[in-house]
Amino acid sequence: MLPSPAPPTTLSNLSEPWTFQGNRGTAFRTPHYRLLTTVRRSIVADRLPSFAESSLARFRALFPSLPEPRAGLEIFVLDSRPEWERFVIEVFGPEGVDRYGGIDRGGFTERGRSVLWDIGVQDTFAILAHEGWHQYVQTTLKDPLPAWLDEGLAAWSEGFRWNPRAPSDPVFLPWANVERFDQLRTAAGREGLVPLEQLLTERPQQLIKVSPESTLNYYAQCWALAAYLDQTPQRRRALNQLLADAAAGRLVARVRDRAGDRAAQSLLLRRTGIEVWQAYFGEDLAAETDRFSDFLQQIVRPGSKQAIVEGRSPLQ
Repeated sequence: MLPSPAPPTTLSNLSEPWTFQGNRGTAFRTPHYRLLTTVRRSIVADRLPSFAESSLARFRALFPSLPEPRAGLEIFVLDSRPEWERFVIEVFGPEGVDRYGGIDRGGFTERGRSVLWDIGVQDTFAILAHEGWHQYVQTTLKDPLPAWLDEGLAAWSEGFRWNPRAPSDPVFLPWANVERFDQLRTAAGREGLVPLEQLLTERPQQLIKVSPESTLNYYAQCWALAAYLDQTPQRRRALNQLLADAAAGRLVARVRDRAGDRAAQSLLLRRTGIEVWQAYFGEDLAAETDRFSDFLQQIVRPGSKQAIVEGRSPLQ
């Protein structure tokens, strides 16, 4: 996954007024999105539709075997968290608040619909890219991805900088993610990193109930795991094959053939288990655990943050 400018997109944006509970906003239509927003800051609101399209095009540029997404994907970006919470209550009911009330930054994606709020000029677009990956996966792939991969690639999608020659255009740099890096370094310093096997079997929904810190550590390690899969041609080929199989509906069947019905059910219902990893990246989990642990220590070693700030790999 090489750092690169956003792939070119042909936008034919249409816009019209939209309101939510008396708050005025705009409804944009692009080739793939219906994006509705009440965000007041024009520097955020005006860039939302083109950023969403650029991020989506970038997914397919990275993984050419993935299919074209359908049109009409819905994104809602509210101006504030209280407004976002009112929207969740109106659209998803009290059970929606039960599911998502613990989110303190950004938003969520459910059944292919992303519901976000403005959390700042840079961070709003990072979460838009993150949730854009989830939205694409939910609406396009026939089989579910395991949580460690889905969240890892979503976090890996967050890194970007604005193009200095065209300030409204993003340049996607997966390593340019100071927030995930800082959390990874903090967890490493407190011995809070978990072994690979545990990372492959944990569920973020359960970690939220444990503590915010454990949840943040999980996402930081998943971000690093996506980087780890990008480090060698062999792992990249295996990752592309995994995604192609999920898109075509072959992933669950492959897991069932190799590991049995229980493993396949775990992937379908809980999106956990080590069997997906072993099916695509190798059976020797102990050796891979050691290699991944060494990789994490190399990332967070002293002096590596400057590379992250610049959007470069700290391993170079």
